Amino acid sequence: MSGEPFTPIVGKLGRRPSDPVRLARMIYLPLTRIVPDHPLTVDHLSAIPRWMLGANNRFGTCGPTSIANFLVMAYKVLTGEDVTVSDTDVFDLYRRAGNPTFDPNARPDADGHVPGDDGVDMTVLLDAFLKGGMWITRADGSPALVKPLCYARVGVDEETQHAVTSFAGGVIWGADMQVAQQSQTVWDYVSGSGLWGGHAIMGGRYTSRFGPGETDESIISWEQVFGTTVAWVSHQLGESYIVVLPIMWEHPDFQAGVDRAELARRYEMVTGRDFPEPPDPASLGAISGRVVDMDGLPVAGASVRATWPWRQAAQGLTDATGTYRLEGLVEGNYDLAITAARYKAKVVLGVSVVVWGNTTADVVLEREGGGGCMSTVTAVALGVIFVVLVLL
Repeated sequence: MSGEPFTPIVGKLGRRPSDPVRLARMIYLPLTRIVPDHPLTVDHLSAIPRWMLGANNRFGTCGPTSIANFLVMAYKVLTGEDVTVSDTDVFDLYRRAGNPTFDPNARPDADGHVPGDDGVDMTVLLDAFLKGGMWITRADGSPALVKPLCYARVGVDEETQHAVTSFAGGVIWGADMQVAQQSQTVWDYVSGSGLWGGHAIMGGRYTSRFGPGETDESIISWEQVFGTTVAWVSHQLGESYIVVLPIMWEHPDFQAGVDRAELARRYEMVTGRDFPEPPDPASLGAISGRVVDMDGLPVAGASVRATWPWRQAAQGLTDATGTYRLEGLVEGNYDLAITAARYKAKVVLGVSVVVWGNTTADVVLEREGGGGCMSTVTAVALGVIFVVLVLL
């Protein structure tokens, strides 16, 4: 952000009060020290080419939009990659987080409320993200499902916020907004201002300036950067979280700041489950095989596209021998679409992928002009042979 004056967008709020029972059961992020060493100033926000709006100017989607922006920033800060999250995927998480009937195309009622657009409890949102993840679009245009290892609360004091921002890329906040913030570009607590409502936001910059009215932490809301003062944080910030992503786990900055063994112990104590091992790319599944014609000759340059459950998950081309391989697939059932010039297209339904496994799906294409028929493809996953139907 250039720092030039601007008129802030007044968008929608959408944070509901968190269930106190759920909130009390959440683990706090164990740090390696009371406050790990961290720089005096950090600015992760300026490196991001575009923030996600998530239609939060029209709906109460601030919660899942903050998750989306956290992913955008974490990937940029930790890996250098620019990723994006579509509104469709923001809406998907919003539905899973307590708004199952939400329809962005629904007609608002007489009060301007869209049915099913009821905001989120942050703890429910984070649970939904933990269970189902969120799809991102990688820099090369390919989709990827990101599932966190866990999430944890972070102390709301300034120094802890600074330390976590420095090594994790940012923090996710749940705050109570005043009416005064509707016209502020630097959010500052105003005594006597009325309550506007609850809001979820994501921070990723700090200055360590603690004077009255000075910007310390800066956050993203409604696709813009806003400053916050120490007074605003101390009066209005109610919840702060970090989502532990697989890309963080082995990062040296994360290891320097977080006691990973203690985090795993707390997770297992609260959930009763083993702490999930960060997925090694080699532990993800793959689909491979050959595409040939009716005479058994290889079809080079054929496009093989895998979708799961309703989106493209991977795509590749066959080589000169007709061989293809689609890697990095999470466990599940995929449909394959195979197309090639001068051949009829085929769809292979229900190709099963398992962790660590390679599923073989060989495909026979018929040249255009021939009669339609139904054939079978043999797929092999971990030694289990099954038949899937191929529609012409």
